[in-house]
Amino acid sequence: MKSPLDYKCLYGLIGYPLVHSFSRDFFNRKFVAEGIDALYLNFEIHDLGQLMEVIAEYPNLNGLNVTAPYKEQVIPILDSLDDDARDIGAVNVIKFIRDSRSGDLVELRGYNSDVVGFGRTIDGILTPQRVSAMVLGTGGAAKAVRAALQRHGISVQLVSRTKSEHHLVYEEITRAMVASHLIIVNATPLGKYPTDDQCPDFPYRFLTPAHICYDLVYNPEETLFMKRAAAHGAQTKNGIEMLLLRHLEQRLKIILQQTHHRSRRLPQPPLPHHAHGRPRTSSSTTNPHPLCRGNHDTTPLGAQSMDSRGAPCHLHGGILAA
Repeated sequence: MKSPLDYKCLYGLIGYPLVHSFSRDFFNRKFVAEGIDALYLNFEIHDLGQLMEVIAEYPNLNGLNVTAPYKEQVIPILDSLDDDARDIGAVNVIKFIRDSRSGDLVELRGYNSDVVGFGRTIDGILTPQRVSAMVLGTGGAAKAVRAALQRHGISVQLVSRTKSEHHLVYEEITRAMVASHLIIVNATPLGKYPTDDQCPDFPYRFLTPAHICYDLVYNPEETLFMKRAAAHGAQTKNGIEMLLLRHLEQRLKIILQQTHHRSRRLPQPPLPHHAHGRPRTSSSTTNPHPLCRGNHDTTPLGAQSMDSRGAPCHLHGGILAA
């Protein structure tokens, strides 16, 4: 059996926990079917400081997906962000950019495809009456959902377990509030396998058949949130369409789009025990990454990516989603 280091191209997912994720099996089957010399791994890291160890250990790593709880935490160690990631304040894709001649890593660039992935799945559930939404959660996924809904002209109220001037807590939700917000989105990790016996502490008794309750969780297929909503007549939807039909291909285009190779080399200090944050840059500005070592690259859909040995890695298919 080949070692991960023997593959021309390596991709992966960082987060914790990752037992719920379909991505590894999905992508590895796709690589085999298309004859791509690539491997997708789950990097279940308990601390974000371990990310730099992963990068140093796998010099053929070309790109990463990011899932909870690191979508926001990872931003300070990136060199640049695209417009969506900067505006939303969360990243779910990291593109590795390296020098085409030396192979040195010159940039880690963050993207957010959640906003596009979610936005493309809600056209069929919007009605003239559904003009306001409650989004349960305040993390990176919730921020992307809020942005997508707002781009569709939907007003959004965030709900959390902790009190803030910017969002409600569950105890404050009244029947009138639920009646005026016909879109309810669970953007928390509650209910995903293996904690599928959990759901947000939402007042489900106030739901009606006029409501749509959308759970970003896709494993299990029907979450406790969905079951409780359906018991009161609400329409339900899970996150599998967002993951498989739209989201994967969007991430593919981000990770494998044309990389502008640079000629400057990065300083290569000893690997730190923990990643030290730096202020993020704008989408048009890049800084050399002081913490990363190794040969990494990503390229456009259907183009060639040079691996750590200088050989081309042909990539033709859809990859990369949590």
